[in-house]
Amino acid sequence: MLAVAADTNAPNTRGTVQYEMVNRLDLSMENVPKEFAAMLPKEHRSGMVLYFTAANSLYENLVTPQKESSEFSAAGENSNIRIEISNGGNEEKTYTELATGRTVEQKEFMGKKFLISGSGEKLKWKISGRQKMLLDYPLQEAIAITDKDTITAWYTSRIPVAAGPMGINGLPGLVLEASVGKNLTVTATAVTPGEDPGIKIKEPVKGKKVSPDQFKKIVQEKEEEMKAQHGGEGVHINRVIVR
Repeated sequence: MLAVAADTNAPNTRGTVQYEMVNRLDLSMENVPKEFAAMLPKEHRSGMVLYFTAANSLYENLVTPQKESSEFSAAGENSNIRIEISNGGNEEKTYTELATGRTVEQKEFMGKKFLISGSGEKLKWKISGRQKMLLDYPLQEAIAITDKDTITAWYTSRIPVAAGPMGINGLPGLVLEASVGKNLTVTATAVTPGEDPGIKIKEPVKGKKVSPDQFKKIVQEKEEEMKAQHGGEGVHINRVIVR
């Protein structure tokens, strides 16, 4: 883990970043018929915001989301397919204490809110040496490989805060662009350094308190239940787009 020593009173160690998040729906690995997949949206875009100081950060929807979902169903001789997509209707937040890595996430699953407390995933970053510019900020690339995905982050040392979107942090600068695997990307669209967001950075309080393992178990059990409801065959996909 790379640490950042920052002057908590410096203007460039606090502020706000707006991001566009793009989540691509890849059905190629889900055994979904091509004619059915053609009916579905290929991607979903949403606005997100990160409030940050040298001590902590809060990542959430840019605006209060409106509940909107789409459901597609089809049945064939050898298939039973139901796909439900929630288009940005979840009021999800991630609070991070940067010095300790402690996180509190507010997540919504199947209409219920949960508060998930943990230490966050400690990513092992490798600086690639690649550089580019975004919004007049020089960026450096860092890569971390987890059990599930390859995470690519582009950070700027001009804002020496170890914060970033989606819990992607621990680098010697603010993350302005990141990708998780091939289907999820976030890119900064506006950076407002010097703005004091302290009053907005609060731990989420809505939802049932669970551990990360408990939440994972809840999701798995619900998925098994829904699979059983559909005869245990074919394909069932439930997507909550906003992370």
